Amino acid sequence: MRRIAEFQDSPLFAEIDGTKIENHLTNCSRKVFRKRETVFRPGEHRQFIYFLARGRLRVYVIHPDGQEFTVTVLEQGDVFSGHTRTFGKALEECEVVFVPIQSFRFLVLEVPHLSFRLAGVLGDSLKNTFNIIEKLAFKDVNERLSQFLAETAEQQGTQTAAGVSVNLGLNYQEIATLIGCSRQTVSAYFNGLQKQGIIQIDKKIVVIHDLNAFTATALK
Repeated sequence: MRRIAEFQDSPLFAEIDGTKIENHLTNCSRKVFRKRETVFRPGEHRQFIYFLARGRLRVYVIHPDGQEFTVTVLEQGDVFSGHTRTFGKALEECEVVFVPIQSFRFLVLEVPHLSFRLAGVLGDSLKNTFNIIEKLAFKDVNERLSQFLAETAEQQGTQTAAGVSVNLGLNYQEIATLIGCSRQTVSAYFNGLQKQGIIQIDKKIVVIHDLNAFTATALK
């Protein structure tokens, strides 16, 4: 039942009869990946669709000079295809289900409207990719870092007496890779905010004293 619920909690498979999910998806192979472990490489698992049962996963490409470019970040319940030239790396411990394309096709035959939902999910993923490209093209590094911090706090933050506390779960190098800048730039940015009294830092936990004011500036 837990594995059926995993799929039904995803926007793609929500409201699909549990029996159909059990027949086609619950017996698929799955694997747990440690934080920073590579989940897939270009050309691997072409016959599978990846379903992220838990965790967060960064999808990226590598330029010939070695520079990494983040394409999208997958969250729990997201799906991704192996038919790309991308790499996937766990931002935290992840559990990935490898759904054979043939099994997915059989499910679509039984649930035709699933194909429309898939188009919507892929559209959202493409929108996310364009947002990342737009940030790199039109926003400077400080703006990108501010937007990253504000969005992470809004999605994962917890209200405390001192402000909104958010566990970034990433070190400065990982944030730099995600944003597209150097580790030194990330360090200088967070240290600058702390000196201004806007945030308080304790390892990977950041407390934003006035999230509304910070967000109004970061997302303007």
